Amino acid sequence: MLRGGPLRVLAAVFVMRASGHRTGWLLYPGLLLMGAVSIGDLLVPAPGASCRTVSDTVEVR
Repeated sequence: MLRGGPLRVLAAVFVMRASGHRTGWLLYPGLLLMGAVSIGDLLVPAPGASCRTVSDTVEVR
């Protein structure tokens, strides 16, 4: 459930545009969550992620 940052930001923008209420209490935690998840993805990549090259797929004679 750590991927809720973009949803919080979108909800804050829609509420701000529709009603004019200040939504910093929803916007800023969402932005911080998005940044934290991005840094976490850089430090710990998804399991099974790999790069294949042409030499991995072509048989060498």
